[in-house]
Amino acid sequence: MTEEIVREESHKLIRILKDYKYSVINIRVLGQWMFTGKLTQLEYELATLTNVTVTSGAGLTLSVFEVDRVTINLEAITSIGEPAFLPY
Repeated sequence: MTEEIVREESHKLIRILKDYKYSVINIRVLGQWMFTGKLTQLEYELATLTNVTVTSGAGLTLSVFEVDRVTINLEAITSIGEPAFLPY
C-alpha cells in the first residue's frame, strides 16, 4: 500500500473509534488477541481501554484474563465491534 492509502485508512479508523469513545467495544489485533473494554482515550495513534477482558484466539488453547488497562497501537488493529451481550 502506498503511504497515502495507509494514512487514509488510519484516519477512517480514528473516526470510527471516536464514535465509540466511552463505550464498551471489542478490538481484535494481529495475533488474534481480542480486547473488550471501555474506550477511554484515543490519541497519538494509540487507543486506551479500561476494565479489559483479554482473549487469546490463537493456538489450540483459549486463554481469557482481565486487566485494568491496555494501550493498543492503531496499526495493529484488524477489527472493531460492539460486544454481544447475551441475556441471562
